[in-house]
Amino acid sequence: MGNTWAPKTYVNAISVQFGTYNSYSHYPLLGTGRIIVVTDSSTPYIVRIDSGKNSSQGFHPRLMRSKKDRLSYNLYIDAACTGVWGDGTDNTYTRTGSGSLEFIIYGSIPAFQNVAPGFYSDVVTVSIEW
Repeated sequence: MGNTWAPKTYVNAISVQFGTYNSYSHYPLLGTGRIIVVTDSSTPYIVRIDSGKNSSQGFHPRLMRSKKDRLSYNLYIDAACTGVWGDGTDNTYTRTGSGSLEFIIYGSIPAFQNVAPGFYSDVVTVSIEW
C-alpha cells in the first residue's frame, strides 16, 4: 500500500461589515467580507454558507437581530447582488475552487426597514466540501 496524503487547509472568514443603517435611505446598504482558503491541495472544493443563526425562513431573507428587532439582509456571490450565496438549496448558489483562493462575500441590507437603533448581528457557518 502507498502512503496516504492528507491536504493541509486553512480557512479564514472575514465578516461582512455594513456600517450604519439608515431606515430612511432610498438605497440598500452594501458591505463586503472575505473567505480565504489556503491549501496545499489542488483537489476541487465547494464553499457553502448556511442561512444563519437567526433565520427560521431559510435564505430569503437572512435575518440580523438586536434584542427583539430583526433586520433583513442577504449574502451574495456577485457584486450585483443577484445570486444568494448559500448551500445550493432553496435557489441559492455555492462557489467552487481549487488551490488557495480568496472569495469576496457581497452583502446587502434592503432599504426602508423600520427598525430601532441598535447593534444587529447574525452568525453564519462557512463550510468547505471536497
